[in-house]
Amino acid sequence: MVAAALPLWLSVLGIVLRGAGFAFRKEVEKLRWKRLLGATFALSSLLTPFFIGTVVGAVVAGKIALNAEHSTLTAWTNPTSILTGCLFVIVCAYEAAVFLLGEATTRRDPRLARYFRRRAAIAGAAAGALSLADLLVLRSSDAALADRLTGRALPLVVVAGVCGIVVFAVLVTGRTRGLRVLSASGVAAVVWAWGVAQYPTLLPETGLTLSGSSAPHATLVAVIAVAVLAVALVVPGFFLLFFLHGRQLLESDAASTEPL
Repeated sequence: MVAAALPLWLSVLGIVLRGAGFAFRKEVEKLRWKRLLGATFALSSLLTPFFIGTVVGAVVAGKIALNAEHSTLTAWTNPTSILTGCLFVIVCAYEAAVFLLGEATTRRDPRLARYFRRRAAIAGAAAGALSLADLLVLRSSDAALADRLTGRALPLVVVAGVCGIVVFAVLVTGRTRGLRVLSASGVAAVVWAWGVAQYPTLLPETGLTLSGSSAPHATLVAVIAVAVLAVALVVPGFFLLFFLHGRQLLESDAASTEPL
């Protein structure tokens, strides 16, 4: 929060601008304002994942000091951070294209389905290439972590690669069944691989471990209990909303009566 304060604040700014652009674009009437707010939404959709990715890259590369007293530009502008930021953006584009492909297929819109199928294939290939480039650059910034990624975390890396290949094959063959699960599983495998490779270290090059930085046991139990309760309350409603939206059951009366 100190050493990488600038990219964290920029990512927060992106979140705020994205929400504002999305909300206000539907309210304004003039075309120039719609374009401006649409551009704000698009730009913020790039800013947030990129700067969050640079922070993750800074942690992975061991650029975050344990007792940092001020923000440092070099902590998050190294090659690992920049590549990781770009990877976050591409992965978001990849997942968005896959999910929107499913939406277009459900709505029986072949034009949009072809469009998002092509975008998903391009973004998936770019994500794979950036992942390999990031791994190569990581060998110069944190060779030990890179070795563990190709060592004890290798099964998860293989799972991520297989999921990516299968998704690409399904896209090429023109199918959509199982794409969302496969793409999400591949991304989740990459995240888990990072965790397995870095465990038990929390901040590389500092000696800080998960157990050494954890909260008291009672606090951890309370946090877990609250998280479980939140999941139990929120997840069913989320899936219901997703189901209803996917079946186009949430269209307003005004929208249904508007002329095409």
